[in-house]
Amino acid sequence: MSRRFHHVLPGLLLAAPMCAQPAEEVLRLAQAPYESRDVLNTTDPAAPEAEEVIIDLPSAFHTTRFQRGYLGEWVYVIYPDGTAKILSGGAVAQRMYFLTCTLAVSCEITGRDGEVFSVPATREPRPAPPVAPDAKAAATYIARWILAGTGPEPVPEPEPEPVIVVSTPAPPVLTEEEQIALAEAAEAEALENESDAELAAAAQQSEAMPPPSDLDEACPEVAGFLPDECHQTLAPVTVPPLISTPRTQPAAPSAALVATPSSSQTTAQTRAAPAAPPPEADQSFFERIKLSCAVTATTSLQDGSDNPTLSFEKPRASLGCSTNLTRRLSFRFALVGYLFPEDRASSDPDYTYAFNYKVSDKINLGYSNYSAQFGGENGNFLDGLLNGTLRASYKLPTIHLPNDKSLPCSASVALPDPVAKSFNLSCGYAVTDKLRVGGTAYLYAPDAQDTYDPDYSYSASYKVNDKVLVSYSNYSNNRWPWNKGDAPGPGILGGNLSLTYKFSF
Repeated sequence: MSRRFHHVLPGLLLAAPMCAQPAEEVLRLAQAPYESRDVLNTTDPAAPEAEEVIIDLPSAFHTTRFQRGYLGEWVYVIYPDGTAKILSGGAVAQRMYFLTCTLAVSCEITGRDGEVFSVPATREPRPAPPVAPDAKAAATYIARWILAGTGPEPVPEPEPEPVIVVSTPAPPVLTEEEQIALAEAAEAEALENESDAELAAAAQQSEAMPPPSDLDEACPEVAGFLPDECHQTLAPVTVPPLISTPRTQPAAPSAALVATPSSSQTTAQTRAAPAAPPPEADQSFFERIKLSCAVTATTSLQDGSDNPTLSFEKPRASLGCSTNLTRRLSFRFALVGYLFPEDRASSDPDYTYAFNYKVSDKINLGYSNYSAQFGGENGNFLDGLLNGTLRASYKLPTIHLPNDKSLPCSASVALPDPVAKSFNLSCGYAVTDKLRVGGTAYLYAPDAQDTYDPDYSYSASYKVNDKVLVSYSNYSNNRWPWNKGDAPGPGILGGNLSLTYKFSF
């Protein structure tokens, strides 16, 4: 079990929880620190190569530690208070299931699509991690892992009591008025009980709804051949943790303290060591490289004239794929075709590509070329392979907003000469689970900005479903009002509208 430490500013940690809770709940949390409500030992790994993340600034309003690991393609997060999350591991991490567990009782699980189910505590030992589970199977495994060894004590069957025959007197004979009054009283009591049951069910459903997740990354997706700065710098981690436990002999079973709500005493439960992950030889080629592709249809919103009007121009399509070449190195490639060859400008690409190397959890090194052409200076596509841009990016601390949302940002510089290109600051925001927006600001050294270098770019995407995405992106020569330049962009009509269909192998 590895550990990772985070340092976070105090104001950012307190903003979201204080706004998310009523005054009475905030007072209760302040009087009972988080650690006093811990029921799980986050140093005990639920999956191989799991890590314990520790925040070095204690607070009464947030947990200072949690466990994070991987189950196949899914990311899980377990908190010491018995809650957990299952997140997707794709380019945009999304919460698939939220777990609220009460030891010795059950885990209540709420899915992204509204599905709600329960896993009861049965006193069974901890199960082995599943091989290539789906999101629901991963959530069920985490629930069984948390509840392992706990459950209600077996109730002995009561001894049969002797049957005593008691003679009862005959019921009194009621008059017609008494019978009517008794029936009306029974009906009124039934209506009152039904109303109480509806109120209790509504309260239980409200408590079961998981809080908004501040672990989700907010990064708009755009067509694969566009110069997407966000894709290189804000995309969530899709590979196993880089800091992992050294491969040694299997450790002996460890003991963890488990507190049950029905008793004030804690009992030691023996935990079995998790089974080893399946070897790579058992995985298919596509599973190992995580190959995914998409077909995108794109159109510009204007024709580039001096008096632009809304006019869908230059229809084109692209076939793009992405893959993980190694645990740290990923690669994207796209072929671009134009519906009308005469629409293609001399600067338009025939293909694009981008490499991204994960140096650490916060530092990325990316090399990209979004203007490559098959017919280079010497008539072949090899001429432009080295005409790309090398950039280093740093993931900045996440900004927590008052509305329980987060704003992930990153900064990047060009290499080897940072002043030769712009300094970029990119941020993304998840408006809803389906709608995401993002933007990038470009800062230049004195006299380094050319006529067609923009001051900023922006994009938005709407996820229709898991396979279909509608996006808008504007990478034209957008300029601030005080820096118009000789050829400012046409504004919102300088963008592109895209429809993407994703598929994987």
